[in-house]
Amino acid sequence: MNNVFFYLKLSAIFAWVLIASFIGLVECLWRFRDPGHQARCARRIGRGILWITRTEIKLINPENLEAQRPCIYLANHQSAFDVAIFGSFLPLGAVAIAKKEILFVPLLGWLFVLTGGVRLHRKKRDRALSQLARAAEEIRRKNRSVIMMPEGTRNRSGVGLLPFKKGAFHLAVQANIPVVPIVAESLAQKVNFATKTFKPGTIHVTVMPPIASHPYTEDAIEPFVELVRNKMLEGFRSGDKMHGR
Repeated sequence: MNNVFFYLKLSAIFAWVLIASFIGLVECLWRFRDPGHQARCARRIGRGILWITRTEIKLINPENLEAQRPCIYLANHQSAFDVAIFGSFLPLGAVAIAKKEILFVPLLGWLFVLTGGVRLHRKKRDRALSQLARAAEEIRRKNRSVIMMPEGTRNRSGVGLLPFKKGAFHLAVQANIPVVPIVAESLAQKVNFATKTFKPGTIHVTVMPPIASHPYTEDAIEPFVELVRNKMLEGFRSGDKMHGR
């Protein structure tokens, strides 16, 4: 019976994402140049998914979202459900950076591109660096924040963090803007596609203070990566201890 409810909720989520994406695409007709349109669409999609799954997001230190902008929001990556978690409160004017394959997701991928999302060719380093350079120029010119997931792929274990890719940190240095780490607690017991679990309840998300990029250079980016990863890992582990895991 639990599997039946899981698939019913999953079907409802897919249906909602398609409907909300279609609405967002239609709105592009008069909001095409609206810098806040992607965030509004992300909030609509994310909050709808949270309603379907009876999930609440509890933001810890939400004031850090607006402490210093533009910035790069760095979020941990556990599952496809991250779209709902982080999308539900994406600050207006911020856009996402994702792998190029998102274009092949019907409606949602098209909405992503039309609302200013940046696609990266992760397997082609030179092309990815060129795209990051253009993104840095966009950030400076339009005063626009972005959100990225530095792990690059999903950490389905619900334990710790995967090694970080360096692209987000090169972007921060090029644009001379800070990063703002955002850490969602472990989803292993609440939202788990492997065990077919959608457990109603609260997911705690910690927004950390901005971390400046200006002491670092692209030629010596590793200390910056290590500093941010250690802080996010500390926040992840603290959240687990706080909520009894």
